[in-house]
Amino acid sequence: MKKSNFRFAIAVLAFAVFILTASFGSVRVHAGPSSNAAISGFCSDNDDFGRSHGDCVSIGEADVNALEQRGVTDSVELCKYLEHVFGPFPMGNCISRFASY
Repeated sequence: MKKSNFRFAIAVLAFAVFILTASFGSVRVHAGPSSNAAISGFCSDNDDFGRSHGDCVSIGEADVNALEQRGVTDSVELCKYLEHVFGPFPMGNCISRFASY
């Protein structure tokens, strides 16, 4: 009798492991939209501020990521900060670009 209970317990445990493995395998991790697309477009909109495109994107990403870590996700605040970094640019285009992400 003990042997059949032991086999039953193993079967139940194996089934539980199978269900857990299958459920974790089907879970997809969705990353938030990358700020790279917004920064890249922002730099392109403003002719990369006289820098190379990669340099402009790198500076912009570093600044935006730093602000986001501090809880600043408002597009107006991001654009005001970027204006201090890069200089004057059309604020409306910047705000609409970051508001869409």
